[in-house]
Amino acid sequence: MPRLAIIGGGFSGVTLAFNLVIHSQAPFKLFVFEKRDIAKGTAYSTTSPGHLLNVKAEQMSALTDQPDHFINWVNTKRTYWEAIYPALKTLEIKKESYLPRCLYGLYLKGLWKETLEIARSKGIGVELIHQEVLSIDFEDTFTLFCEKGEFPFINYCLLACGVPENGYLFPELLHSARYVHNLWRASPESLLSHENLSFLPASTTVLIVGSGLTMLDAVVTLQEKKFPGEIIALSRHGKLPEVHKQLDKSAHRFFPSALPLQAKQLLRSIHAAIKEANHLGIDWRQVMEELRPLTQKTWEALPKKEKQRLLSSLSLWNRHRHRMSDRYQAIVRELGQKNRFDLMAGMIQSIEIKDPFLKISIMKKDGIFELKAHYLINCTGPNNLILQSSFPLIQSLMSQGYLKPDEVGLGALVDVDGSLIGKAQGHLFAVGQLLFGSKLEITAVPELRENSRKTAQSLCKKFCL
Repeated sequence: MPRLAIIGGGFSGVTLAFNLVIHSQAPFKLFVFEKRDIAKGTAYSTTSPGHLLNVKAEQMSALTDQPDHFINWVNTKRTYWEAIYPALKTLEIKKESYLPRCLYGLYLKGLWKETLEIARSKGIGVELIHQEVLSIDFEDTFTLFCEKGEFPFINYCLLACGVPENGYLFPELLHSARYVHNLWRASPESLLSHENLSFLPASTTVLIVGSGLTMLDAVVTLQEKKFPGEIIALSRHGKLPEVHKQLDKSAHRFFPSALPLQAKQLLRSIHAAIKEANHLGIDWRQVMEELRPLTQKTWEALPKKEKQRLLSSLSLWNRHRHRMSDRYQAIVRELGQKNRFDLMAGMIQSIEIKDPFLKISIMKKDGIFELKAHYLINCTGPNNLILQSSFPLIQSLMSQGYLKPDEVGLGALVDVDGSLIGKAQGHLFAVGQLLFGSKLEITAVPELRENSRKTAQSLCKKFCL
């Protein structure tokens, strides 16, 4: 009986396990390694009702062939999730709603339980192991080495490692209670360890580095904890993500089936499409929606130099592609009107700890600005440079020759089947975030669920599962 291992139990790991179980025609043994809570990963580990999904509920099904799977679960399991999150009892459920992420974490847990039930009915053994895989060895079969023991005789290994750590480090602050390096795993000594921050003076200033969606989550967290002071969000461009809007779907098409394969011409065609949309009275977001299903195919076909040129526009792309809900917009707008939220464009040059505050030098367009902030929260987003990966397993795989960086260094080099090109090719596969450099559009649910489905189907067919 074949023995498979999935390393990582977040969205990609759980949906991959489900699809393997669903599509298999023969029994096998499956080990899923996840040291934290299964199914939730970084994205859905929050318990805050204020942290919202960034995609409408109708588009959040974990299963490609069941588009209403999530919205149906929310409606049929209302008694269940209301008991866990009483604050959500008045929540209105609509297909176009941006629902709390804590609900989605419960949904994925439900999918995991469904996976176990289907597996039992098909004679498939599934075992969840709450350990981190630190390294592997491969000689005909894999041996996986964890903190507490090893797991031999694994025929196929599937990497679903998830999102890497924040990239922009402040080494001088790492052991300071005035610094939060990771919003989702704040240390017990940090600002966010307090349930209620109303004891702080109204003159307290928090600097959030980054102005994307994670920054908005940090603002919501501070609001929920009754933070009374001022919040400043700093990024190079000093701009918020664009806002989602309900679109009137137009039959008009802005792009041919194949896009230009030169960065300059590609960007020109996007700008021309947005200009055309404005002329026709069509929202520019419709252009982005039409572009989305073309992104992976176009990115994969681009030469290396053109990919590198496009990466210089990634920040602009993210602001328009990864948009915020109108609820988040209302929160920062209200805080701004009360002079409690501000955006700043610039880059940190130096930081000194001068208790009770941090002395921060910021390079702005018009020169150096000195800021005194009492706390700093890092919301710069994941460091996608794989050579700098925070995962011990990824570093080990590279040093052993099992994993090679892709041509732009943002993920693993894989073949058309998603198998890592290296010493265990054909036996070691990747899904999700590790394919960022190969596919670019692989960070949201619609693309991730399809990636899991196709990978599982391919493996079941290829290895007669």
